[in-house]
Amino acid sequence: DAAEESAASETRVIRRKVKWHRVFLEAGYSLTMASAHENMRAASDPVIANPGDDPQLDAIPENDSYILSGTHGCSAPQGGYCVRKTEGLTALAHGLHIGGGYFISERFALGARLRWNPNAGEGTLSHFLLGVRAYYQLTEQKLRGFHASIYGGAMLGQIQVRPKQRPTLPGGDIDRPWARTGLGGLEIGAKLGHRFTRNFGIFGAPEFYTLFPDFSFGLQVTGGVEITFGEAEREVV
Repeated sequence: DAAEESAASETRVIRRKVKWHRVFLEAGYSLTMASAHENMRAASDPVIANPGDDPQLDAIPENDSYILSGTHGCSAPQGGYCVRKTEGLTALAHGLHIGGGYFISERFALGARLRWNPNAGEGTLSHFLLGVRAYYQLTEQKLRGFHASIYGGAMLGQIQVRPKQRPTLPGGDIDRPWARTGLGGLEIGAKLGHRFTRNFGIFGAPEFYTLFPDFSFGLQVTGGVEITFGEAEREVV
């Protein structure tokens, strides 16, 4: 009997419960460093004296930041304009982030997000970027403490940018138009966070993205607060 009890104790399995929340909601702000390059389509029209005037040739120096389609390599639709770029390879943008998701298993989640740009030009979804994401949790699930995941997603909308402009006349004024991007896009990134309580924490999410067919790519960092709920659990050895 003693031998049997000893063998049973050696094979006794210790079990514990892993708990996590299935639902997460995010609110934060995004800072973006986006590419700014030649031949980006303008999201507005210049002030010109006569319809059809070429901003590069008219007598208004402030509108020299616009390039008429079919000239200087601008491939905008006929009658449209591109944005001139005189310096720099990138431009900064920013916007409000709202997102959320649902863990369909302990490791995998599906989510959606919205980015609102307070400043932008004209065009479809000029102020908005919508997206869907798939997440993979890298760290073990827990209700409190540090957590990390990676994600990839698809987007619809724009992150418009304003290429830098050098005034035609030193010390003079120059228009700085917004450039169109999108409307399609892809992104990959990571989400790092810390939950201070069972339902509240903070997060940071660096990512790379690209928008097309009006091409732009960039690095974006989003930070904010996160609320979680919908507790789930499973027993593990």
